[in-house]
Amino acid sequence: MAFPEKSIPHFFLCLILCYLAYPFAEKANAQTNTTKYTANVPFICSIQNNQPEIAMTYEPKDQSSARLTANPIGNLTITSNSLIDISLDLVSQSGLEIQSTKMYLLIDNVFSKLYTDNSLSYQAPSPRVPYSVSNSGTPLSTWLNADVGVEPSDYQFVVRVTCLEHTE
Repeated sequence: MAFPEKSIPHFFLCLILCYLAYPFAEKANAQTNTTKYTANVPFICSIQNNQPEIAMTYEPKDQSSARLTANPIGNLTITSNSLIDISLDLVSQSGLEIQSTKMYLLIDNVFSKLYTDNSLSYQAPSPRVPYSVSNSGTPLSTWLNADVGVEPSDYQFVVRVTCLEHTE
């Protein structure tokens, strides 16, 4: 089928006009609306205390000091749905002569010294390394060493473990 020569330019002109008019025709006839769906998965972390009271061992260091040590394995179980940071706080300590304390954390075979205390000030590990724990529970161990005097006394240390959502 052949087109006359005059109709070819008219065909292209018609095609161009239709192309230019189409968006306006579509907007005149169509109505649109959008719906935005949002949700938030909250950060969840739980800590189960498997051993609320831990006995410490006594070992003399020299004539004026001794070391009290607690190195339990898996005394806590932690679960979370995100990367976490863990803080340890020495809430209280009692005894005749506490010279210094050190707290350590063992989780997923990662050993961190989290706390050195002469004034109850918390020190985060440097650099901060987030921990990845499972939703079904990961064993966590908190260790405490205290250098004390040699005179007879009862000692008690209360430690708070806090699970924090890791932020960059």
